[in-house]
Amino acid sequence: LLKMNSDNISSSDYARGVDCINKAADSGHIEAQFVLGKVFALGRGVEPNSDTAIAWYTKASEKGHAEAMLNLGHLLKQQGNASKALEMFERSAAAGFAPAQVILAQYYAFGYIVPIDYQKSEELFLSALKSPNLTELDKMDACALLGRVYLCTKPQQLGKAIEYLKRAAEAGDHGAQFYLGAALRDNNPTEAFSWILKAAKGGFLDAQYDIALALLKGVGTEPNEQESFQWFLKAAERGHAKAQLGVGQAYHRENNYNAAVEWYTKAAHQGESLSQELLGQLYFLKLVDDPDNQAEHWLTKASDQGMMYSKTMLSQLYRQRDDLRSFSLCKQAAEGGDPMGQFWCGIALYTGDNVAESKTEGISWIMKAKDSSIPVGEIMLSLLKSGELPNVPQITFIITLSHAEAGHAEAQA
Repeated sequence: LLKMNSDNISSSDYARGVDCINKAADSGHIEAQFVLGKVFALGRGVEPNSDTAIAWYTKASEKGHAEAMLNLGHLLKQQGNASKALEMFERSAAAGFAPAQVILAQYYAFGYIVPIDYQKSEELFLSALKSPNLTELDKMDACALLGRVYLCTKPQQLGKAIEYLKRAAEAGDHGAQFYLGAALRDNNPTEAFSWILKAAKGGFLDAQYDIALALLKGVGTEPNEQESFQWFLKAAERGHAKAQLGVGQAYHRENNYNAAVEWYTKAAHQGESLSQELLGQLYFLKLVDDPDNQAEHWLTKASDQGMMYSKTMLSQLYRQRDDLRSFSLCKQAAEGGDPMGQFWCGIALYTGDNVAESKTEGISWIMKAKDSSIPVGEIMLSLLKSGELPNVPQITFIITLSHAEAGHAEAQA
């Protein structure tokens, strides 16, 4: 057993050899203790027993067996003993065992168990990559992750990020292909598109969404809405919230509101704020049936996430009910820079709608809306300057015009 690769030994061979190796382990043979720990961890020829595996790995670890320390750390982590697991990973890494260095480097890069420390992460990755006992697969993983560390934390070392990401990308790591594309996007969008497409075809979820955006906007390639939609759909069906938004928007552009609602709802349930806003908007404008008051529900969700136009629509929903919350929300949207919020805030102040009348302040907010290239602001401003309070048909027309400018087909008609 000691001379053979333990991963390639059959269960029956393990069973015949366990008694012999047990004797060697009992006598203090460090490699026998390590192998016996692996036997019980994997359940080869014996019933799996984590506690027995831990006991044997511990004996081997106490004698300095670096791989036993790593395996012991994995078992301790599975049992929820994160601090002891970290101690074993650190001891294994300090002993120069490259796979442990890679694992510990990831922990420092992503803040798992330990505080984020990119410098330590970089040092561990570089040390591991110099080691002869790192498999090609582990080298690919280390290069991919080190490249991401450089990309995300050291923009001045973009060249190093590209160097390590390219090594992993050329070896077939789809995550590295995606991040390499991200690193190249500003200076070489065509090559970036090529790498992200490889990652997307390899099933990397974020790459599928990214390639859909690139095809939609023509970044690094010619625009192709049909192909873009197919990539959005692939990612959306796998649960990518922003891709679900993209599918919903595609149906929205075609005025297929029911299909848009279906996909917006999927994304909205994942907390995607723009989907919540667009979903609430469709219900608010009565472009789809709303028997359960979904407009208020989703606009509130989006508003709570800081979506200013949702605050504007929600304020108008409350205004229809003479709810005193109407002006407060409208003012928040106006102060947050939403032009329609500024427009309706001005109307409310000018007319004294759920707020003390102030024609001067009202005109000031409508001026802001006008300056934000909202034509309805200019129309309303001219009406107010005529010295007459707009009548119901005029306000109704202005409301319809504002919706039409937002691209809503029924209002346009």
